Amino acid sequence: MKVAMISCWYRHQIYSDYAEDLRAALNERLEDEVTVVTGDCRCAVREGDRFTNAVDQSARFLTYPYEPNPPNRVKMASKLRHDWKIGRAYLDLAADADVVHFQEVTNAFGTVPALGFLTAPSDKLRVVTVHELERFRKRFKSLYRLYNRADAVLVHGRGLKDALVDLGVDERRIHIVPWGARVASFVTDHREGILYYGGHHLWSGKGFEDFLLALQIVYRSGTEVPATVLGFFEPEDLVAAQRRAEDMGVGNLIRWVDHPSRDQYERLYAEALLTVIPYTGGSAVFPAAQAMAHGTPVVATRSVELPEYLGTAALYVDDNAPVQIAMAISQYLDNEELRERHSEMLLERARAVVDWSAVAERTLRIYRGEEAYIDPDPWAAVEKPVGSVSVS
Repeated sequence: MKVAMISCWYRHQIYSDYAEDLRAALNERLEDEVTVVTGDCRCAVREGDRFTNAVDQSARFLTYPYEPNPPNRVKMASKLRHDWKIGRAYLDLAADADVVHFQEVTNAFGTVPALGFLTAPSDKLRVVTVHELERFRKRFKSLYRLYNRADAVLVHGRGLKDALVDLGVDERRIHIVPWGARVASFVTDHREGILYYGGHHLWSGKGFEDFLLALQIVYRSGTEVPATVLGFFEPEDLVAAQRRAEDMGVGNLIRWVDHPSRDQYERLYAEALLTVIPYTGGSAVFPAAQAMAHGTPVVATRSVELPEYLGTAALYVDDNAPVQIAMAISQYLDNEELRERHSEMLLERARAVVDWSAVAERTLRIYRGEEAYIDPDPWAAVEKPVGSVSVS
């Protein structure tokens, strides 16, 4: 079986890290190495036909320039046609593969290129992993039925599966494959501080304001605990966040880490005493999987994929509840036994479900049409009938 993967392939991007790690895990199980097909998007640094910030130069590069969204709707039709052609051109670069797997994110790897890829005539087995949904999904809901052209659609959680079904995608084509992580890639004897992951857009459903308020409450109670805010920020978001932290009197407690390498963010999770994921929207699969993989205790809401990933190994709080977040942080700071217990539980879940070996095996079974032999709920084997701990 020859596999090609269409993906972002540029350093210091979590989606390219995902593709690189999945490729490595698949290569251990396949006779032929997975071919990567990539293109020019906002992440690329290009010199002629060479992409200088690529993970490596082994990929097949589509040299169409990426066109950003036009300033008005009049030119949008041309932009959409361009993106549609990009998806078909990716498929042409994977002509020698039996299975072509599209990692759908945004921009040159977004929904329109993915649909162009799916609607092109081909005898390939076509798989799409939908990492996130575009903002325009409600305006163009009928387009999503084209995902039924895929042999399989992969998602990282139940919520996204339900959203795609609501958009008209056949439930039988959708399979949950959790976000992968390198389990215990760093091990340390000393943990310190609080870690918060803000992704690309700090202000979009990630509870950042609640996190700052909780940090302020803890600080005013007499506990000065350092914090690290990690992400792949838009420049204006980072400036606004730093200004807000200063205004709230906690700027001196925070270290900001922008666009880290994989080794850097894995080490940050391994060294953190705890992490806070107060998300109310979007996707939390990356910070949840990293916390699990490094046994980092979590304060979390019950929103998005968090209960699905963390199970009973977390302190849960309500949405938009900074006082509860502060109480949960204090509970972890004061209770080493609780931290150690949750850490072991998280590592156990990670080894069973989000370790790359488990993710690759699940993915390969889908490639081979063996969906009937995998549990539709990847978490079923690690769920235990005990109550979770909540803070109220």
